Amino acid sequence: MRFVLLGMEVLAIALQVEIALRRRPLERVFADASQARARGRLASDIAPATLDRAIRTAYRVLPFEPTCLKHALIFCRVRRRRGLSAELRIGVQKEDGVFGAHAWVEDGAGNVLTDPLEGFSPLPLRRASTPDQRASD
Repeated sequence: MRFVLLGMEVLAIALQVEIALRRRPLERVFADASQARARGRLASDIAPATLDRAIRTAYRVLPFEPTCLKHALIFCRVRRRRGLSAELRIGVQKEDGVFGAHAWVEDGAGNVLTDPLEGFSPLPLRRASTPDQRASD
C-alpha cells in the first residue's frame, strides 16, 4: 500500500516537473528542486532504492520520455518533501570528441543516491535570482 501511495505522489510530481521543464526557465526549475519544503513525514519514510523504483515505474505509465534530469528533479522533490537532504548535480564530460551530460542526486554528505556515472565533472548550479538581482548584474 505504501508503494502505491508513493507511486501516486511520484506521478503527480512527475507531471509538475514535465510542465515546469516546458514552461519555466531551467534556473527556476533547479531552484524549485532544491527548495521543496518538508510536509511532516518522517525522515526514514523512504529508501533511495524504493524511490528510484517508483520513478521508473511512473515513467512506464506516463506518455513522456524519461531522462536523468527528470529523474533527479523528481527524486530531489520527493526527498525534500520528507525533510531529507537531496542535492541536484549536473555534470558534463567530453570523450573522444563527444560531449555528454548527466544529472544525479547526492545527499548532504556527498553520497550519490541515484544512477552514478563515472567521468562526469559536476557543474556549479546557480540559485535563481530575483528581478532586482538580475537588474544589478
